[in-house]
Amino acid sequence: WNLETSQCSVNEFRVHKKAVTDFLLLTNQRGEELVWSASKDGTIGVWERATGKCKKILDLPNKEEIYCLAKAGVTVWSGGRKHLLSWNVDGLKLKEIYMVWTVTCLKPTADNKIMRV
Repeated sequence: WNLETSQCSVNEFRVHKKAVTDFLLLTNQRGEELVWSASKDGTIGVWERATGKCKKILDLPNKEEIYCLAKAGVTVWSGGRKHLLSWNVDGLKLKEIYMVWTVTCLKPTADNKIMRV
């Protein structure tokens, strides 16, 4: 909702083939406002918030379902059925993969670390 114009503007972010499980709004180091969307289809969509244009689709190993997203510093973390993954916010590239039990919730701490459940 735009308070200045009193109009609703909605961008639809469509690319996932299964349900979206989480999304994250963030601003990268270049000042771009981005939407990251996680899906049960094993992809993460990265979108320009203002235009709704898809910047990139990030594929997960083995197309594993993704349950949650969180940002800590310059890293976005994704949690799924068997993996915890870290992604570079600005380069939109996978940084690290950790084998874990199912991760259903991620929360950043004040010192830019991540807690998982």
